[in-house]
Amino acid sequence: MDEQTYSTVIFFLDLTGTFFFSITGAFKAVKYELDILGVIVLALLTGIGGGVIRDVMIGTVPVYDSVIHYQRDLDTLSAKD
Repeated sequence: MDEQTYSTVIFFLDLTGTFFFSITGAFKAVKYELDILGVIVLALLTGIGGGVIRDVMIGTVPVYDSVIHYQRDLDTLSAKD
C-alpha cells in the first residue's frame, strides 16, 4: 500500500470514529429529552472530545493542536514588517 492510499484510509477511519462519537452524544441528548441545540452541542462535544482522547491515548498530536500551529505559522509567514 503506497503512502497516499494509507493516508486516505487513516483519514477515513478518523472521520468515521469522530462520526460515531458524535452519534453517541446525540443519542444521549435525545435520551435526556434535550432540545435541538442541546443535541447539537452534546454531539459536537463528544465528537471532538472523543477524538482528542483517542489521539492522546495512542500518542499522536490532537488535530486541533496541529491546526492551531498551522494557522500560527501562516499568520507568521503572511505578517509584514
